[in-house]
Amino acid sequence: MRDGNWHPFPGCVIDSLEVSLNGYELDNNIIHTADRISESNKTIVLNWDTPPPLPLFVPSQDQKLSEYGESQFLIADSRISENEIERLYGVYSEIVTQLKQRVLQNNQTNDSLQIALIPMTKYGRYDLLSNTIFLPEKDSVIYNFQSDIKRFQDYQNSSELNNPDSFYSRWIAERMIRMWWCGLDFCPDIQVKRYDISALTTKRMFDDSDPDVKPVLNSLLSYSALQLAEPLVGSEFLVEEIEHRRLLVEAQDEFPFRPIAFGYYSNINELMVRLDGLWETIGEDAYWDMVNTYRDSYGDTSISLYDFEKFIKQETGVDLP
Repeated sequence: MRDGNWHPFPGCVIDSLEVSLNGYELDNNIIHTADRISESNKTIVLNWDTPPPLPLFVPSQDQKLSEYGESQFLIADSRISENEIERLYGVYSEIVTQLKQRVLQNNQTNDSLQIALIPMTKYGRYDLLSNTIFLPEKDSVIYNFQSDIKRFQDYQNSSELNNPDSFYSRWIAERMIRMWWCGLDFCPDIQVKRYDISALTTKRMFDDSDPDVKPVLNSLLSYSALQLAEPLVGSEFLVEEIEHRRLLVEAQDEFPFRPIAFGYYSNINELMVRLDGLWETIGEDAYWDMVNTYRDSYGDTSISLYDFEKFIKQETGVDLP
């Protein structure tokens, strides 16, 4: 419990839960979702006899409420200015709009987006029913974005891949597609943890045979995120990223600084180039239908490339380029 918000055991499935609050009385008007509540000696006991809903969240007076369009932001850190809130978190509102239109087909019970910054969570979570995004207070994606602005500005050419704001929007789309993909399941192995740049400075490719790479799933998610971000970053950014990936496959020993997701895996770069060809062939609607079918069929499992090619042929009627 901290500042009125609570996100317990984000990766732990529990059957029941008991929470004791010392120094409270029932007339404190505590908001809760417990099955039972009792009081003894100024101690309130909350009991969940069935698995409690995730996340449990109650805003407090210590939190700052801001609005951006139809979105609401609950932030405990008063050091964040209104301009920073709009710049850093307004992107989520735009990406969710794209997610609803393209993937969710507006199947949403709450039109107003809520974003809450909470402690004790590492990767974030997207609750589809309430249209609420729960993000970590200490967010490495934001911190790396702020520290990398100077590094981007050191590049003087006019490439869209040198625009820090575009890259930030691109990474927020990467985060959102993965949070939506997992839903209320816990799948940290495919979540965005930070800018994926550490390997780019080593001037080498990672081992494509690494079982944790999940090449098919990560290629599908990352290309889908790129398309979600396209209205924010522009079509030129999309074209340049795909071309950059193609060049990385052809010339693996040349690594300009570009913090693109999984850019150091040649098999993912190659498959994303092929997915771009598929998009051009079948169009937007058929592509997102295929993405939804894969999610429903395989979840966070990455099938083999051979099985993925068969899946594409079956779902779209065309071969993967």
